[in-house]
Parts: sequence; C-alpha cells; structure tokens
Amino acid sequence: MISATPSLSLWALSSHRPADFESLLEQYVTAYAFYGSGKIALRDGLKTISTAGQNVLLPAYLPDAVAEPIVELGLEPRFYAITESLGPNVDDLRSRIDTETAAMIPRRRRSSRSTTSVFPSPVSRRFRRLPASTSAITSTTTLTHR
Repeated sequence: MISATPSLSLWALSSHRPADFESLLEQYVTAYAFYGSGKIALRDGLKTISTAGQNVLLPAYLPDAVAEPIVELGLEPRFYAITESLGPNVDDLRSRIDTETAAMIPRRRRSSRSTTSVFPSPVSRRFRRLPASTSAITSTTTLTHR
C-alpha cells in the first residue's frame, strides 16, 4: 500500500552538505555530479558505460519506472528472479548474463550506516564470479563500474 504521507526525509529534500564535502570528494575523483533524481542519475550513469542494444539486469521487485531510463537509452531491461529474502537468485541471474550485458543493478541494502552500497556483502562473493565486463549500478547516489 502506498502511504499518503511522503517518505522523503528533510535531509533528502535539502541541498545541505558539509562545507568541505566538495574538497573531500575532489581528493578521490576527477569529475562528479549531484542529482536530485535517482532515475536521471541512473540514466546518466548507464549512458557512460553502455551502448544501445545492450541489456541491463534488474531485480524483479523493482517498479517499471526504474526501467524507463534504460529503455530511453535503447537498452533492454532484463528482470532477474529474487529469493524470499529479496536477494538475487544467482542461478537465474547468471543465466541472463551474456556478452551484451552492460550493467547489473543489485539489490539496495538498507542499514543504519549505509543506504546505497551493496558491496561488500556476503552476496558480493557470488557476484565476483560473474563476467568482469558486468557493471554494478545503484540508482540512488553511487555508481560502481569495474
């Protein structure tokens, strides 16, 4: 059921960042961008690592709206099966990967310390056996490309 009350926190709605955030970020990366929309961040991230005709793997529970930027780029969204704990069904995931797989969007893990990163996690050991050309993207704030 969808709540009538917005679920966004005041932190997520504000643009407040620590004063030295940009200088800290510049120590580790040469280019970065801030996004107010996860869909736009996902689109721009995928645009940098894919070409039209490739496919992107998504967990089956994600809404169709997440696939919109994928389709917009001419990519094929492929939904992979999940387990009862919402983790990936690794056998199903592996069967969907081919030479045209540009990226895999993993399960978003929530905890009190991190809301965007799924690596490292016990499941990541299984993903290390996936082809090296497969990328992992989380659509909220981080992009990991290997």
